[in-house]
Amino acid sequence: MVVPIPHRRSFVGKLRTSILKRRLRLLRWLGRQLGRPDDVAFTCHYFGAKFSVRRGDLISEEIAINRFEWRDIALMLAACKEYSPKVFIDVGANIGLYSCILGKAKVVPEVVAFEPDRKNFAYLLDNIECNGLSNIVRLYPCAVGAKRSAASLVAGPADNSGLSRVDLAGAGEYDVEVVALDDELDIRDSTITIKIDVEGHELEVLAGAVRLFSCNSGYAEIEGQGDDRAAEITDLMGSYGWHFVDRYRLNLGFERRV
Repeated sequence: MVVPIPHRRSFVGKLRTSILKRRLRLLRWLGRQLGRPDDVAFTCHYFGAKFSVRRGDLISEEIAINRFEWRDIALMLAACKEYSPKVFIDVGANIGLYSCILGKAKVVPEVVAFEPDRKNFAYLLDNIECNGLSNIVRLYPCAVGAKRSAASLVAGPADNSGLSRVDLAGAGEYDVEVVALDDELDIRDSTITIKIDVEGHELEVLAGAVRLFSCNSGYAEIEGQGDDRAAEITDLMGSYGWHFVDRYRLNLGFERRV
């Protein structure tokens, strides 16, 4: 079983974040003095991986100061070391935070990442390439759901790229392809790690991954917004043979051993 990690960060971690935050503020001030736009891209490092991020975006800046989902990432790294998975599946990969960190740490031999937002996917592609991971990562510029279909993408606001979401009614800004994990990944009797972060679309993703979860073991991190949604996700994962092990803020942790 993956041992839970304390919620509180270490003094050294907090100190590093404080220093990086001051550096980020200085870069923002210098950029404005030079007349550069607030969303200009810059490079940072987090958990040993390199990232191209942009100023003014919440997730980017949290990565830059080494604070974004630090506990969840540490748990996923620990799970990969515990289970030695054959593949890491990143559903809602955003700019590739988990994919790059796990790939760079060499705790997974293969990564499969799905991201439907065009702007996020461009950063995802850049980050995979700049970390030298193109040979182990498969990228899908599409959404994941219960079955193959079409939907539209509602892009997140300029200051939070993580809020992009799929609209099945077609009321978004542009069309995106939707695929089911069971249709794209024929993995059986193996060990996997998976992260699902799809802004309220989690049950649809799980409905299209019955075989994936029922036929494999490992560790899963799934976002669940609110107690009711968390309970629904837990019940469904339980029906696949996966046991709830941890909850921190929005993220739920599940394990399955065979």
